[in-house]
Amino acid sequence: MQPFQYLYIGEIFPFIQRSKGVAVMQMSVRIASVFNQFVNPIGMENAGWKFFLAYVVWLAVETATVYFIFPETQGPTLEEIALVIEGDQAAVEVVDSNAKGVVVEERERV
Repeated sequence: MQPFQYLYIGEIFPFIQRSKGVAVMQMSVRIASVFNQFVNPIGMENAGWKFFLAYVVWLAVETATVYFIFPETQGPTLEEIALVIEGDQAAVEVVDSNAKGVVVEERERV
């Protein structure tokens, strides 16, 4: 298991929902592990090397899903990511430090 899974979950979920997101991710990883442990030997026995073609197709689907659907998190701050994911309902402060004076904009949930 790679540590990047936890980093992405930590970035896209608000603090209040982060534990639920990690729990869903862990459940998914455990179910996939059980599948790999018990189904792979049966598939390898019956289909041989052709069984791996199912994994190639699944990896292509996952790669396309991540590339086209997941939001990019490299570069923007956590507040900016919250605005991308939650929209105008995000409860964050937007600070524009590029201006001559620092402008703070309060955003509240409606």
